[in-house]
Amino acid sequence: MPRYKAVIFDLDGTLCYTLDDLAASMNEMLGILGHKKNTEEELLQNINHGARTFVLKSLPDGIDESSAEFEKAFALYDALYYLHCADNVRFYDGMEETIFRLKDAGIKLFVHTNKQDAPSHKILTHLLPEGTFDMIIGAGIFNVKPDPEASLHIASEFGLSPEEVVFCGDSDVDMKTARNAGMFPLGVAWGFRPKEVLIENGAELIAEKAEDIADFVLNS
Repeated sequence: MPRYKAVIFDLDGTLCYTLDDLAASMNEMLGILGHKKNTEEELLQNINHGARTFVLKSLPDGIDESSAEFEKAFALYDALYYLHCADNVRFYDGMEETIFRLKDAGIKLFVHTNKQDAPSHKILTHLLPEGTFDMIIGAGIFNVKPDPEASLHIASEFGLSPEEVVFCGDSDVDMKTARNAGMFPLGVAWGFRPKEVLIENGAELIAEKAEDIADFVLNS
């Protein structure tokens, strides 16, 4: 039997390429409110810490998170992103096949993302049959990553010890989450952060292609 019984995936930059829809929604919000639009590089720097932080860092300096101006901007972005989150989203090469290879082998599959919960579900049910993942947790119920609260909840709900779970992600935040949860930190080389950042933050293995994830999980 494989050593690992489950994989928790990050979403953005790990399972799916989502930057086009994130960028379009953010810049539409900024344009509507009369603010300067962000470059792709600026947007990438602000991703990974949840939608509220993404919006705050994308707004001009001087707008406080406790202000009515911020809440207006966040509500507008939230609505726009839910509308557009599945417009251009796609799996990274080989990821869909990897998901079903793991599922067919009896591995439990989960998603723990700092993306809002509603668009997370919308994206994944757009791309895959409902029920492919055993549980999907986005932001709003538990503390955002790198707090491991949601990942530990998943493990507890399914009778898994943290040592039986691989946490797979593309960012320093994901590797810190895995470490904080006591799960195996598996980084991916194709996401929003360079693999050197993942290694610096505790990745024990870097998947160079999607197939590497299933190879590791099923042969460990």
